[in-house]
Amino acid sequence: MSQNRKQHLFYKDGQLASQIASDHAVTVLSVSKTPMAEQRSEGSSARISLLAVDLQSSVLNHSRRDSTHKLAYTAYGHSKPLHSTASLMGFTGQRYDDITNCYLLGNGYRGFNPKMMRFLSPDSFSPFGSRTLNAYAYCKGDPINRHDPSGHILERIKVAFSKPKTYYRTKARSAIDKYPVLDKYSTIADDPEMSIDVLKAIYKIPEAETRLEHLKEIALDRLTTANFEEHTANRTSKLDYGALLEFDESLRYIRLVSKVIKYRSILDNFVPLSHGSFHQTSAASPQTERTSIRSPWVTFED
Repeated sequence: MSQNRKQHLFYKDGQLASQIASDHAVTVLSVSKTPMAEQRSEGSSARISLLAVDLQSSVLNHSRRDSTHKLAYTAYGHSKPLHSTASLMGFTGQRYDDITNCYLLGNGYRGFNPKMMRFLSPDSFSPFGSRTLNAYAYCKGDPINRHDPSGHILERIKVAFSKPKTYYRTKARSAIDKYPVLDKYSTIADDPEMSIDVLKAIYKIPEAETRLEHLKEIALDRLTTANFEEHTANRTSKLDYGALLEFDESLRYIRLVSKVIKYRSILDNFVPLSHGSFHQTSAASPQTERTSIRSPWVTFED
């Protein structure tokens, strides 16, 4: 029995490409990691199935020349058992393992049981890094808008039509008009060749720094004269705001600091010139590296 159920799985770019067993072989045709068709070979015969999927790449229908099979799932991917010759791919475009009754995500790294609505083993990544305290949870309890192909980090479901670059450029221009300190990036925002990541950084950095300043205000409100001396006795630089915040607030503070550093590292690669144009540098200058992450458009004082 074990010999007959032995299977070999082959992956390409993290996506299942083929499955070879002792009595059959299945090849999956995918486009942009979305399964589109399958070919099942048994001996000298071969059958091709066309797949219809939704936004999550879940297979809803697979059609052959002589038959059509429809599939339906619960929010977490549970469906009625199918015949062994049914579609190899299932919920979120992943392979369903009929031996374990699980989706073995991340090329077999971690088993997700759709009936139990959870993983069968904890994530090897720190739960704090993915901002959740439940190491067994699937997509932070939101399987409708997210999926988890790697078994590690959830991903948002891509919309059918991505937003055009003009959308991000408009938001960047609005942020520049609202915060004069961003005016030095006006030429960048107007450049038709500028990447979406740079445009996002322009309008997201004031949002992140404003939220960061709010958490700093909360930390200072909790700071009395006595513990001010305790927190500053062995420090010659900045106050440790994270130590004054509650656990959840401290996690948000760390997250916002990392975001601000990320946005500044993106924008610091573009140095405005006096005549209104700009040039791109390979790394930020030492002076830029020492620049505080404090927002220049927030009038909050330590």
